Amino acid sequence: MQLAVNETREHGVSVFSLEGNKAKRESLDLFIAEAYRLVREGKPTGSKWPKIVDAALAIQSHMLEFAKNKGIRAVPSNIQRRLCELLGKMPDALELFETRG
Repeated sequence: MQLAVNETREHGVSVFSLEGNKAKRESLDLFIAEAYRLVREGKPTGSKWPKIVDAALAIQSHMLEFAKNKGIRAVPSNIQRRLCELLGKMPDALELFETRG
């Protein structure tokens, strides 16, 4: 009997964990999509962003507000670094940024 209880408990924790990971991934995907949208829309007309960090600086306050409104964890002390990492992974980064820095 105890074995069945333990197996059920483990299965429940696993399902709960998977659901939590799914929700976290959906929030991250939403955050990334918004950052990408802002960078694409804010690109200087007729040119590229000078550097990824320039784009991150330009959108960081909007992204903090976006995260707050959507219940996504974003910390002001590391938002610039986090955005630089995300923007560096954009599929069209070569078309959007002069340099990676």
